[in-house]
Amino acid sequence: MQIQDPHWHLLVNHFPIVLSMAATCMLLLALMRRQQKFAQTSLLVMVAAGLSGILANSTGEGAEEAVENLPGFSGSLIHQHEDAAYIGMIVLMIAGGLALLAWLWLQRAKGYRLLPIAIVTIAAIAASGGMMRTGYSGGQIRHSEIRKNDPTVQQPVRVGTEDDD
Repeated sequence: MQIQDPHWHLLVNHFPIVLSMAATCMLLLALMRRQQKFAQTSLLVMVAAGLSGILANSTGEGAEEAVENLPGFSGSLIHQHEDAAYIGMIVLMIAGGLALLAWLWLQRAKGYRLLPIAIVTIAAIAASGGMMRTGYSGGQIRHSEIRKNDPTVQQPVRVGTEDDD
């Protein structure tokens, strides 16, 4: 069985969201615990988030091509998702790059260094927000249940309510 582009996108698109959120939580803990090894692990999770974002982004175009001819397709929702993904990717790549630089610095540093971890934590918070926004806008493309205020989505008709008696 060959996996097609939309399937790849669905398989990998949650990694940047989950990893950036996990890295953010870990970095916040690293700031509180002040343990060098935990901080370094947290930074590597942020680097992994950045790399997974590249993978998710590279599969997005194929996923778009697969859904653009489906019933209920909304070009405006795709455009919103692409915009969110573009901004989110930039912030995620900055956070991942800063995390890599901080990790390299901490490999050579003696003792715990608060500043690089604090800087990456701020970037990770922004990246997590961007990834959550990207995920939400992507979900709206195929999950009409989360776009209840969209006039193009037909709402279910309730049949057999108590008022019918």
